[in-house]
Amino acid sequence: MYDKSGNNVVAYTMKYYEECIENILFLPTEYIVENFSILYDAIEQLTKDCIRVVDLSSSNILITNNGLIVIDFDKYHKDNQTEASTLSYINKSALLYAFRGIFEKALMKRGINLEDNIEAKKIIANLFSFGTTPLVLKCRLRKYDKTIDLF
Repeated sequence: MYDKSGNNVVAYTMKYYEECIENILFLPTEYIVENFSILYDAIEQLTKDCIRVVDLSSSNILITNNGLIVIDFDKYHKDNQTEASTLSYINKSALLYAFRGIFEKALMKRGINLEDNIEAKKIIANLFSFGTTPLVLKCRLRKYDKTIDLF
């Protein structure tokens, strides 16, 4: 909802979301690639529109049967001061960081301590390293039915 001038968001509403999935590791890799692709495309569009993505984290992404849902995007803002390539780097880094967080939390729920399991931490870091695009992710996951199979 905008104020009378139409320039400032003064409130927003949220819809009710279905129950969240407990652990992303057991979902098909196609789910991961498809949802990463959707969010990646959204990040690219936001960047083209000079929107800085702030506060995108694993805590702000719901995992549902119908896909990933980003919530709590009230801190995103117009940024005409930052160079386009820098803004792209910032926004894509936020997305990759959020996906790393989703998988780190999922592994911790399975009892895998990432401080002790450096190999698991490396797998996640490599899976969502800077430069990861939907096509790159699809190639990295092509041998696996579910991401749990990586670990």
